[in-house]
Amino acid sequence: MLDPVTTTILVSAGVLVVVDAWLENRRAMPPVPENIDVNEILAAHYRPCEADRRLIGQCRQMLSLTFGCKTAEQLERTITEQMTPMTVDERIAFIRTLAGQAAATLGVRLNDIKVEYTSATYAGHYNIRRNTLHVNACALCDRAYLAETVRTIFHELKHAVQAAAIRRDGNAWGYPVEVRAAWAHSMRNYIPASVDPYGYFHQPIEIDAFGFENSIVPHAGSH
Repeated sequence: MLDPVTTTILVSAGVLVVVDAWLENRRAMPPVPENIDVNEILAAHYRPCEADRRLIGQCRQMLSLTFGCKTAEQLERTITEQMTPMTVDERIAFIRTLAGQAAATLGVRLNDIKVEYTSATYAGHYNIRRNTLHVNACALCDRAYLAETVRTIFHELKHAVQAAAIRRDGNAWGYPVEVRAAWAHSMRNYIPASVDPYGYFHQPIEIDAFGFENSIVPHAGSH
């Protein structure tokens, strides 16, 4: 539920109807099927290589400096606590800056970072054709989604890393051939969650992206 200050700001900006639509769309999303446990999938299949471990460490250090948080396990709560007092405009500016810092930390060169209001259910996505990162500003209007938005930044930026690494001259991180081959095959045969939730969560590029984001900002109770 939106707090009164946030609601007032959004009404004056003329975007409350979009935010309400987004929240309703999120609530209407079908739950993850009972036979799918993302934590179990990651425990069974996510195997970060040396390049990943290095990037995870660098991203954790960046967030530690940003939020003054000593351990990764404290990040989810700390992010929410520190971003809650901000106005929506302040959150948008903060997230745009944070996304730029995260991209630089990962060695990703984006063409643009867009933080926009949309009723689409995603918190963010990476556009591989335009090489742009998109963050849904609606997710920044409810404190329940603040930490998720930060996680989403790293999830989507990992897709940007994957897209670059599979190119012949783009593997600046030193990913092994077999990892890049699995990513390339997964991208060519991508399975949307709306079509097949089981296949979506079990495909290599999503296992990698979910494992990466959760290694940087763990979900409460996942460790």
